[in-house]
Amino acid sequence: MNNLDLQFKLNDEEGKLYALFHVADDDKSPSINKQVLINKLKDEGYDALHLLADGMEEIINSYTKPDVGDKKVCIAEKRDADVSLRISSDKMGAYLTIVPPAGGKAATLEDVKRVLAEKGVRYGFISKAIKKAILLSEADDVLIAKGDPVINGEDAQFICLIKNMKIRTPQVAEDGLVDYRDLGDIQVVHPNEKLMKRIPATLGTASKNIFGEVIKPKPGKDNKFASGLEGAKPSPGNDNILIATVTGQPVICKNGMNVEQTMTVPSVDLKSGNIVFDGSIIVEGNVAPGMKVKASGDITIKGMVENATIEAGGDIKINGAVVGRSDGGTPISENLVKIEAKNSISAKFVENATVISGDKIMIQDWVIKSELHALNEVIVGKKNAKKGQIIGGSITSGILIKAMNIGSNAGVATNLKVGSASDIEEEKQKVSTRISQIMKEIFELKKAFKELKNNPTNQAKDVLKKTLVAKQAHEKDLLELRSIEAEIEKKRSRTKNAKVIAGKMVYSGTEITISKYTESIQADLGGRVFSVVGDKIVQSAR
Repeated sequence: MNNLDLQFKLNDEEGKLYALFHVADDDKSPSINKQVLINKLKDEGYDALHLLADGMEEIINSYTKPDVGDKKVCIAEKRDADVSLRISSDKMGAYLTIVPPAGGKAATLEDVKRVLAEKGVRYGFISKAIKKAILLSEADDVLIAKGDPVINGEDAQFICLIKNMKIRTPQVAEDGLVDYRDLGDIQVVHPNEKLMKRIPATLGTASKNIFGEVIKPKPGKDNKFASGLEGAKPSPGNDNILIATVTGQPVICKNGMNVEQTMTVPSVDLKSGNIVFDGSIIVEGNVAPGMKVKASGDITIKGMVENATIEAGGDIKINGAVVGRSDGGTPISENLVKIEAKNSISAKFVENATVISGDKIMIQDWVIKSELHALNEVIVGKKNAKKGQIIGGSITSGILIKAMNIGSNAGVATNLKVGSASDIEEEKQKVSTRISQIMKEIFELKKAFKELKNNPTNQAKDVLKKTLVAKQAHEKDLLELRSIEAEIEKKRSRTKNAKVIAGKMVYSGTEITISKYTESIQADLGGRVFSVVGDKIVQSAR
């Protein structure tokens, strides 16, 4: 057989294609391989069928190992499109695969519906994806059904309601320079101010998987505001709103917010920035040079203060030293440390500092080259203590200055002043003058009021009303001035008993002023009490 004598016959009923050929008993068999067969099938229009590898191999072997006679071998067949479905492990997705037909029927919608039904898929069909797969008669693991994802409930949320709640950062001055000490104001809230809103937990939304099974959501945790909050409570009208009960600093905590009337900081330095707070402040450590601490309440500093400013609307207590360091050329009036309180001030010792108190100053050990001003008392040294010395500087007090030792054996100039009567007298004179002026004005208004009362005209009635208002205002001012006058008299009576007390020594170089009388100490003295008797300062031994 010199030529490839091969014919194809399609059995439509079976959907199979047969190769018909004869193998002769000679050595002239044609050369044949797989590609030759494929080309011949293509030439005769059968390349769309599904080729059978076993049939092709049988034909090739028939020629290479002659088996004489007529042959009929099934080489290809018709195959319809293959439709299959994959279900995801979570039952939330159905994925379609369509293998294209090979001479057979293309995939139809009914084929897809059939595999969906076989798998039990009944929810979440994606029509657009199904139609596209059928149109192409091809799909490779395409999502055609999708369940609704379960939406679990959200936990209760806590939303801060304080506007501009901010992180304190260094402030930029107008000249563009950054002040690393000034980190901005500390946030302060007041009673009944809204702090935080609680959004209750949600139950979530139920869903369905592709089998139509309902999936229940996991509800969120419905946490309430934390118990035991300080300075805050749920609003009486709405327990989902947290309000402040005191004035102080808001501090966010788990499930709520505290309002701290006392602010506590480890130390005051460039890291913390200056501290300005409407309340009380506790500093666990030191206050670094150049820093500022200001509070409307008390200030407690457990460490030392160096070249800093401390201001309080209440008391100031400093466990350590108050030190102003300089090159030695700074005048006392320009001390680098300033401590000022409306009430009392206490510290271990004070050097090169200015200390101003609206009540009394108590220093445990020494006061060196400093300015101290107290409305009532300055006491240096504890009771029965060996320490307690004032060396140099200027000390002013309304009633009493007391120390174990005043001055030093080196004769350092030390100025003490108690019972500042001149200031009180000046204040009294101003108040007395104003009282006289108001009393005269009230007298004139009363006189005018009496005259107008007898005048029935409308114009007179209008003037009468204004005169009455002015008279009432003057009478109110007079009451206030009388109260101030009484306080001044109390001050005058206190200064009459003003004293300077040295428990052990008063050194030369000390100058003592009581009321309007002054005495300079020319020689060292032992313990003394200095007071005014008559028109001079007298001394009595301790």
